[in-house]
Amino acid sequence: MPGKNGLECLVEIRNNQKLQQLPIVVFSSTTRPANIETAYEMGADLFFIKPPNYNDLINSIKAILKLNWSNPSEVKEQYCVNGRYVAFM
Repeated sequence: MPGKNGLECLVEIRNNQKLQQLPIVVFSSTTRPANIETAYEMGADLFFIKPPNYNDLINSIKAILKLNWSNPSEVKEQYCVNGRYVAFM
């Protein structure tokens, strides 16, 4: 994105009183656990790694939309494994 990266945008959204309850799904190509953990720590509710093909992308988006987003923190906690956050698969 011009002028800022996704994590900066994430912080900006979380710092905006009107948008604080907005569920945030990070969509990234990184698979580095440290990057995934950082995104969750900065306020992401879900970290989604870009899939290798179109069909996987469509199926993943459908699955993400079926999650219970009425309480984003519950979605987030589903992806905390042994005290570390993991990506949506």
